[in-house]
Amino acid sequence: MIGTAAGGGSDLMARLDGQRLTQAWNAAVVVEPRPGVGGNIAAEFVAKSAPDGYTLYVCFGTHTVNPNLYAKAGYEAIRDFAPSRIDLLRGHVDLMFDVLRTALPFREAGRIRMLAVASSQRSSLAMDLPTMAEAGWKGIEVLTWHALLAPAGIRPD
Repeated sequence: MIGTAAGGGSDLMARLDGQRLTQAWNAAVVVEPRPGVGGNIAAEFVAKSAPDGYTLYVCFGTHTVNPNLYAKAGYEAIRDFAPSRIDLLRGHVDLMFDVLRTALPFREAGRIRMLAVASSQRSSLAMDLPTMAEAGWKGIEVLTWHALLAPAGIRPD
């Protein structure tokens, strides 16, 4: 389950994880978007689900922020969830590089103009592409995280 509409970063991470879990478990894994209230709808649904391994949640930064923003977020970020055993993080890094690799052919074909990377260092895939700071936009660095969570009480195995 994801708390955003299809097509965003959480969706990409969930689909990547879903493909790997489908192969590992030899069972279909379905990614279900439940957008709304910054992820609260999906988070509350997963928090109240049985801890049987059938419902997992790919969340992002708002997961830890929302309980402090909303009087009734519908979940507690730590109490209601258990981190899943993640052997999938490398795939997330691979996905990030795949997105950049895809953008680079468009750049080489003249279909898009990439101005800068929003990181503190230049990308090893495009060393000629400046960072935002080098391009004159100091103080801009985009960081994100995603986590694969299960309802609290799930057995570690």
